[in-house]
Amino acid sequence: KIHEHEDEPEEIRSRENGNSNSYESDQFGAELVHHLSLVRNKRCLTAYVYNRAEVVRSLGWIVDSVLPEEIDEKRLSSSEKEYFKNHIATLQS
Repeated sequence: KIHEHEDEPEEIRSRENGNSNSYESDQFGAELVHHLSLVRNKRCLTAYVYNRAEVVRSLGWIVDSVLPEEIDEKRLSSSEKEYFKNHIATLQS
């Protein structure tokens, strides 16, 4: 009778024997790793966006109210350009 369940995964055998702690802790561990990965990715993306905003703000002090073409066309996204325009308007007021 012991050998008839050898093909089944360990989680199923342990649950049948009344020992589901191993499976549940593995599942909790996987969910925790996933959650921590999401938190890390969010933190990295937030730092990236903050850094880009700092660059755009510093451009407001370096250049006039118009961005040079090489920066305007290739380096900044449309939302960053809009942020720059709003920032320049705030500086000029």
